[in-house]
Amino acid sequence: MPDELTGLVDRTELLQTLEHDILTAPSVACLFVDIDKMKPLNMCLGRQLGDAVLAEVARRLKVAVGEDALVARFGGDEFVVISTRWSENGAVDIAGGISAMILATPVSTVEEAHRLSADEIELLEQYAFLGIRFFGPFEDGYYAIGALRGTATPNAPAVLPFEGMPVNAAYVSATVGVAYTAGPRAAASRLLEQADLALGEEKRLRSRP
Repeated sequence: MPDELTGLVDRTELLQTLEHDILTAPSVACLFVDIDKMKPLNMCLGRQLGDAVLAEVARRLKVAVGEDALVARFGGDEFVVISTRWSENGAVDIAGGISAMILATPVSTVEEAHRLSADEIELLEQYAFLGIRFFGPFEDGYYAIGALRGTATPNAPAVLPFEGMPVNAAYVSATVGVAYTAGPRAAASRLLEQADLALGEEKRLRSRP
């Protein structure tokens, strides 16, 4: 069954495919992709906007890997990409490309902009240190909510949040962990665990001053 929100392969089909590939393919690359800071995004602006972000990230993942890989929603804000066509170095390069593509442009999320409530503004200010950047319609571009870190651009002047402010887009980033196997194989669960551990290490490296 495809994932209802994103249309991607679900976790069950992913595991079945991965077990098959590990047994039959010369090598398998596994990328574990985690969207950064989805919890505060959902808390601040609601699940409608959060779900739209997930759907758009899924689309960008499919564009990034093309026909060379299977993209699955693992659960929540986590995705897994597997390929039997990439070298180990190629998988690392693809991971960097995925991160760049997701971060490159704001995710336009909902046609009808979400309107900030007073409680959400308070949450946004609490989460400002995280560097999340949300945007609303502004002439032919976006404005950036000024309570949050991020450089304003000519098409995204920074403004302070106010009650009723429309918000319909966000910059999101993703962390990617890479695992690769060739020769004697571990179980699918072990390869996923290795990719998840690599993701955690990448997050730790990013958090260092």
